[in-house]
Amino acid sequence: FFASASSLVGCWCKNTTHSSSFAFVSQKTKRDVNNFDQDFTREDPILTPVDETIIKQINQEEFKGFSYFGEELLINIYVV
Repeated sequence: FFASASSLVGCWCKNTTHSSSFAFVSQKTKRDVNNFDQDFTREDPILTPVDETIIKQINQEEFKGFSYFGEELLINIYVV
């Protein structure tokens, strides 16, 4: 029993190593929209209007010292 079990463990370990190569490797980017319906992706983006009354109700002290810059903006700043 133990001899056959150890040979199975050996096969399992061999199969779980990441030495296999795949015939197709997907090339995805941040702007890849292949899985979205084209009727949706062809539409012009429309931003939701900001309701200033809601913004004024939010305690801004919670955001003190916090800033955020989008990754795309930072790339454009540092690439000369």
